[in-house]
Amino acid sequence: MALGGPIDIEFTNSDSPRHVAGQKIVAFEICELFALNVPDTIALPVSSGSNASVIWKGLRELRAAGLLDTLPRLYWVQAACDPIARAYRDSAQEVTRVESSETVAYSIGNHDPPSGTRALRAVRETGGAVVYVSENEILDATAAFATETGLCVEPASTVALAGVRTLADVGEVSDDEEVVCVATGTGFKELDHLDAGSDVRTIEREHLEEILASLT
Repeated sequence: MALGGPIDIEFTNSDSPRHVAGQKIVAFEICELFALNVPDTIALPVSSGSNASVIWKGLRELRAAGLLDTLPRLYWVQAACDPIARAYRDSAQEVTRVESSETVAYSIGNHDPPSGTRALRAVRETGGAVVYVSENEILDATAAFATETGLCVEPASTVALAGVRTLADVGEVSDDEEVVCVATGTGFKELDHLDAGSDVRTIEREHLEEILASLT
């Protein structure tokens, strides 16, 4: 490339082979944190299905390399736009297109996920499931992330926590299990949603030390 000349740029989407090969390190990093064991469950939001696919791929590669004896159960979570969850509920073999639906978790609102069928296969092969969560459950989980962990996470990511709560309520996940919730998106661009049904409060800087001291 000559200085000041044209630049060759190649665009890839989240389901391209090279993207999948690079992003599968998410699975490696999760297992590294839990070494020499693996978590019992991994839960994450699903949109196109690519994140689900790469985690599944990474885990299988670790097992093929002899580094894992068993795989975690994989749980994918969707909001109002839920083609993968519908396919799971209907015991379908393939994920099909659905009508778009409005949701506070809009960035995972994919009505025709290109990797949906692979994501569906992953949960079935690991004994997991695909979970639907309501708008109120998402907002409650968003507030819980902020108030209980200090993490400001977007609603499209907090669906993972909402899904785990649902799974715990029906006995799919027990209190003594180690569960990973993958939360990938910042919530600072979504702060207007936290006003609905939450106890999140704003603290003035001059009162911060006093408030922190009261929590210890």
